[in-house]
Amino acid sequence: MMQDSFIEKLVRREQTPAIIARKALVVAAGVVVLLVLPLLIPDLVILAPFIAVGLFFLCRFLLRRLNVEYEYCMIGPELDVDILYGQRKRKSMLKLKATDIRQLMPWREFAANKPSNIAATYNACSSDRSPNRWAAQFQNSSGVCVLVFEPDECYLEAVRRFNPSAFRRQ
Repeated sequence: MMQDSFIEKLVRREQTPAIIARKALVVAAGVVVLLVLPLLIPDLVILAPFIAVGLFFLCRFLLRRLNVEYEYCMIGPELDVDILYGQRKRKSMLKLKATDIRQLMPWREFAANKPSNIAATYNACSSDRSPNRWAAQFQNSSGVCVLVFEPDECYLEAVRRFNPSAFRRQ
């Protein structure tokens, strides 16, 4: 039966130099605050261990938020895209029915003929340089939207089963 399909994929965002720099900045800011705060407010020297522990947990929280994964889950015709921060916190990014997809095509083809009326772009891929990126164009309450993601052959076949008119191959 077509409605009983379940497909799941996890895509880890690539660690770009910008993300690595943000991580270094978080650590450096934590160290600077820990060293400078007692000099600016000498009465806080007594609380230094508590401040250090608080800064440690704050830095740990911020560093984990920079480790991002995207989970694509297709149950029947419904595609759910979630963001996972630090392998712990899950946030729903997008829920979409395969039948609502107007066009599904490789990113290179979509970028060459990109429409000008796109209201929102949902980027859920490992890198802007990934060769496996696809664009799914759909309509929602805010207008024409695009999901940029990295489906495998199982996802492409599932979308083709539920919405063959939207599908374009390379």
